Amino acid sequence: MLRRQGGCRPSQDLVAVVDALGRQRFFLCGHDRGGRVGHRLALDFPDRLEKLCVIDIAPTLASIQTTTVRTGNAAIGSGATPTCSGASAPW
Repeated sequence: MLRRQGGCRPSQDLVAVVDALGRQRFFLCGHDRGGRVGHRLALDFPDRLEKLCVIDIAPTLASIQTTTVRTGNAAIGSGATPTCSGASAPW
């Protein structure tokens, strides 16, 4: 069931919709707010995304501070390791 604004977790809502469609993994392209939802989904449910395309968002400080190489790779879906000084370093 989708939640209303306030206790809203759009990434969880999207996973619930995809579950209802009978899919485990999926491709997602998000623009602006949809890109933020995609970024959050990649952090919360990296095993559900086949690939993620994010268009036209600027990351928030909180998203930068919590992103690791593993979650970043899940978000971009390429398997490429961003240049950083350690496996848990934000990029």
